[in-house]
Amino acid sequence: YIFKLHSEGLGKQKIADILNSEGYKTQRQYSFQPSTVKAIINNPVYKGCLVLHDRKYTKENGEYTFKVVDTVITNDAHPAIIPPDEWEQAKRERAERGAKAAALREKATVKTGTTMLKDLLFCGICGGKLFVTKERNGKYLIKPCEYLLPDSGEKCGNHGMRL
Repeated sequence: YIFKLHSEGLGKQKIADILNSEGYKTQRQYSFQPSTVKAIINNPVYKGCLVLHDRKYTKENGEYTFKVVDTVITNDAHPAIIPPDEWEQAKRERAERGAKAAALREKATVKTGTTMLKDLLFCGICGGKLFVTKERNGKYLIKPCEYLLPDSGEKCGNHGMRL
């Protein structure tokens, strides 16, 4: 269902909203988050592939992290959940959308409407990051919060505001 919605052009936030509104839950009975949808779309297990990483716990720049030292990929390890070509198409679409979004972020402020408030606004209800956009009429808007409340899994009630 996630791959079908993705192929229709929907992004990870909209897909997560649809899944949550229809009552779907993750394997551990949590609400879907955009990061979960992204991880599912990028996971090669859905095309019947197994990926095993040999990791080593190392210290870099004063912090301990896992570093992948070897990767073993087994194709056709189990029956595919979705056809491999459909998985590859979804991966290509994600890469194209990401490149398009990155290009937009690199455009001049006068074109994108980026403000000095970028990365500085957080929701007073759920703590999620808020975004400022420029409307067609030239006015700025703090977008409604798109995050879920940690306790209930319901969508945050912050509706944003015009600046």
